[in-house]
Amino acid sequence: MLLSLVLLTATLARAALGAAAPGQVAAAFAFGGVLLALWAAAHLTGAVRFPVDLDLRPRSLLAGIAVAGLLLAPGLWLRAMGHPTSLDVFGLGFYLPLVPALLWIAPAEELFLRGLLQPAIRQAAGPGWAIAVVALLFAGIHLPAFGWAAMPLDLGVGLLIGWLREELRSVTSCIAAHTLADLGAWFLA
Repeated sequence: MLLSLVLLTATLARAALGAAAPGQVAAAFAFGGVLLALWAAAHLTGAVRFPVDLDLRPRSLLAGIAVAGLLLAPGLWLRAMGHPTSLDVFGLGFYLPLVPALLWIAPAEELFLRGLLQPAIRQAAGPGWAIAVVALLFAGIHLPAFGWAAMPLDLGVGLLIGWLREELRSVTSCIAAHTLADLGAWFLA
């Protein structure tokens, strides 16, 4: 409950800081820092009793890449049909300053949500509840950045990545899927 309250507070702070593009970058770095600090504190203090599940097994990395490909498939199809990408609309100059923030925030979100919260909820309520609750939190933390229109998509992505976490017991696969899907959504789809 306390972690959820901290997550809500950090999300609101992210929304308040993120009014303009430079603010979005600062907000993303601050939000990621809070999430990583919570994740590290939970593990370093022994507040959680489950493994971190970070691994570099080819199976985990390939599964993350495959899920990212699945998430990007509709956008790639639209691009193949002649629809412009957001890169076409906004230009490379808009996105390049955001790449470091993305490379920071996506892993931070996955370590906190799938590496800390999902196993804790799984222990308390089972895997189905863990996937669903964390997917709702995932969608909620993206609300300030993408609005209500993106909630169904974010919820679906959260469910898929949550399933990946349960299936492989790997946070690495979740980090790969989330990071590659975010980068690909900007540059490919």
